[in-house]
Amino acid sequence: MIQLLRLADRAVVALVRLAGAVAALLLLFCALSIFAGVAARMAGVPMGWPTEIVPHLLVVSVMLAAAECFRRGEHIAVDFIIGRIGSRARRIVNVWASATVVYLSVLLVIQGMQMIAFSRMAGIRTFDRLDFPVWWVESVIPVGGVLLGLASLRALVGALAGRRESELAP
Repeated sequence: MIQLLRLADRAVVALVRLAGAVAALLLLFCALSIFAGVAARMAGVPMGWPTEIVPHLLVVSVMLAAAECFRRGEHIAVDFIIGRIGSRARRIVNVWASATVVYLSVLLVIQGMQMIAFSRMAGIRTFDRLDFPVWWVESVIPVGGVLLGLASLRALVGALAGRRESELAP
């Protein structure tokens, strides 16, 4: 059973890291696209697509990167308070925080699926030259929710087992 949990732990870490790497590549692409758009505009040959695609890619990258940020402990935390409480209270806070993120991840998945269903039913499309269905971008919301849910479940199990956050981030 322990070996199965370790295997699942490694699989979650690998999946979340992969999503974080894809998010990083998307952000790099966004930065290069904006730079190319500005350079082209200055050269008198404006490109419209960077300003249209970048906002959509930012949504995708945020949803993919959220789980990796949580896994690494690079999320917003009240370190001032956490650093001043005892180990038992810190464990309780970590369990509560991880359980809260699990709950919010479930909400992201449910609400994301409802957004997709509504956008598909209503036929909502982007209002730019790209003109594609909005649900294509919205589909990353439940994916990000699942990734964040896996990372937070991992943290919750670790907190319940009494592992420190530093032991959770290989």
